[in-house]
Amino acid sequence: MKKARIAICDPDHIYRGRLHGYLHAHIRLPVTIEEYSDHTQVMLRAEADALSLLILSGEAALEKPQGCENILVLTDEGEDREVTESGVRICYRSRYRPAGEIVSRILEFLAEDTSLSIRMEQAGNRHTKVIGYYSPIKRCMQTSSALCTGQILAENARTMYLSFSPFAGEDLAGKDGDLSDLMYYYDCAREQLPIWIERIKQRVGRLEYIPPASSYLQTEGMQARDYIGLIRAISEETDVKYLLLDLTETVTGLFDVLSVCDEVYTITGHDMRDKEKIEAYRRWLAMHGEEELLEKTRFVRLPKGCPLPQSRRALPGGMLATYLWQNDMIPAGGKE
Repeated sequence: MKKARIAICDPDHIYRGRLHGYLHAHIRLPVTIEEYSDHTQVMLRAEADALSLLILSGEAALEKPQGCENILVLTDEGEDREVTESGVRICYRSRYRPAGEIVSRILEFLAEDTSLSIRMEQAGNRHTKVIGYYSPIKRCMQTSSALCTGQILAENARTMYLSFSPFAGEDLAGKDGDLSDLMYYYDCAREQLPIWIERIKQRVGRLEYIPPASSYLQTEGMQARDYIGLIRAISEETDVKYLLLDLTETVTGLFDVLSVCDEVYTITGHDMRDKEKIEAYRRWLAMHGEEELLEKTRFVRLPKGCPLPQSRRALPGGMLATYLWQNDMIPAGGKE
């Protein structure tokens, strides 16, 4: 397996540096990114056949070095196209497109190269804290609490949120895939999983999230071992420090999934019916040998009628965030 290497060639050092910085910040993979001002440097200082991708921009786009199999040309023209010339794949994109679209195309190139080694170095020695959210009470602000906590944690460490509830709303809908797609790639293309995470993930503020499946049919047949395998793969093969799981009864093997969490938050509701349901849930756990799960579960009550901002992005600045801080519901990393 070879390491992923990307070369950026552009005589304009300002544009070249900005592109390099953006790629470094938004591609959370062990990818080496090199800068060159002309083709001579590319050929002399890098082995062309070892490059995963050569990015040509500005005047450098006028001439294409020999020996590079994949080339992305950023042009001043608006037309997007792809050609194959003498076995070389050349993709043309406007350099004025949103940077996120350029990153998406770069990730496509990397995902298609099955010879790449893209596992994070020493990632397996890091500890990803897995935090579960589950309550038998409905409409209890579970999702809002998880998203608010995630955004707070993401200010200081890489944090990822997974929702297991379909029909999560337009603001969390997937553009380049969702949880069901990630489960598919975990099963069929495990070595490429970190790349697919990068392609599918989206952000709310600094919080990364995998969009939920759009319907129950997409995750039909998934078993607890599949979900647990994905959770462990994210922990072992990425540098995610906090992984937040927003869970529902629709998850097959729910309690097995909860068992791999380091801590679990269960929101209790307010009225007598909510209280009875929570007590029944506690009894069920105790009667079915889930004492360990009970020990790491915090049963918490959120303020009734707590106003929420219209945008999920604004959650960390609202009343809910204040309550989470005051009741010690933000893990220690959020206080750094």
